Amino acid sequence: MGIISSLPFPAQIFRNYIPFILIFTLILPLFIRRKDSKNLKKALSLLILLLPLLLSSCFDSKEVDDMTYVVAVGADKEGYTFQLALPLNISGDKEADAEQEDEAFSLYSVKINEPDFKIATDKLNSKISKSADLSHISLFVFSEELVLEGLGDFYEVLSDIKIRPSAYLTVAQNPDEFLKSVSSPFELNPAKYYEMLYSNEERSSYESLTVYDFLSRDTLVMPISSSDGKEEGSYVLKSKKAMLKLSPEEMFYFRILKGSLPLSHIKNTAGTFELKSASHTDISLKENDAKIKIHLNGNKKTAYKITKGCKNLLLKAQKNNIDLLGIKDKTRKNFLTLETYQNSGFDIKNINFRTELVYEE
Repeated sequence: MGIISSLPFPAQIFRNYIPFILIFTLILPLFIRRKDSKNLKKALSLLILLLPLLLSSCFDSKEVDDMTYVVAVGADKEGYTFQLALPLNISGDKEADAEQEDEAFSLYSVKINEPDFKIATDKLNSKISKSADLSHISLFVFSEELVLEGLGDFYEVLSDIKIRPSAYLTVAQNPDEFLKSVSSPFELNPAKYYEMLYSNEERSSYESLTVYDFLSRDTLVMPISSSDGKEEGSYVLKSKKAMLKLSPEEMFYFRILKGSLPLSHIKNTAGTFELKSASHTDISLKENDAKIKIHLNGNKKTAYKITKGCKNLLLKAQKNNIDLLGIKDKTRKNFLTLETYQNSGFDIKNINFRTELVYEE
């Protein structure tokens, strides 16, 4: 490595401007001595054309061989598990991947027993002798123990500019074991695999959660993942702490209430019926009475079961002081200032729910 390339970061930045300073110093006297506007315009145009070449540099570039990509991170009380993928695999190069022992994709996990994320990342770089790139993280897996205690301390971690707002969040009993169990014969790119798996809105009892949602909302529904692929339901978080656990069946009714249910089937004593909710659910609030109008595409014989399931879910959330549908936000338009809205004394426990089904052909 040369002397200039080993300079500290500010000195390397200054190095880029040296040619510009020299040329500007030579041309400036010409501007002062000669007032020929035609020559002045030509000189300025030439200087502008040279600027991109003079100011561009690759002093901070890194070779692909010197990097490794972190595609998923597991967090528990002990520290972090970093799941790494080779740059060859992250590219999804099928011909190159075919040479690697017939595996769908090559992943390996590194456990760092350090609760501070930044220090854990530094230790990871030292352990693998490469620079870990965090820009490809597609999934964060939190242990149930952490979720039950609260994830408030992870706000700063997920706010890092290197972390994608579109990365998904999930809960697992043991994040380390869960990440080691991940494999797929259908997708060569592991980052893409996580994106496809956790953005899959076709699962009727699943609701995706992203880093952006975590940073911008108070009430969150975080899916539970298991090593065997079994659907375990979700945790409802309030102020970043788990307050309620929903079963897969309750998540089914939650998606109906949100108007986001995909094409599904529901079974009752009359048989099995196809069901799909519309793209929205109407919520109107008058004093303490909340009327929830659910638009459905399906058979009317499912009305009793759906109405009962949705009502029970709302009452269960209400008992735990959780505004599951964001009803308080519906009242915001009734206040002139944010302060009066925040001090309105709204209490979800005082709300009376009434659900109505509207069947559409």
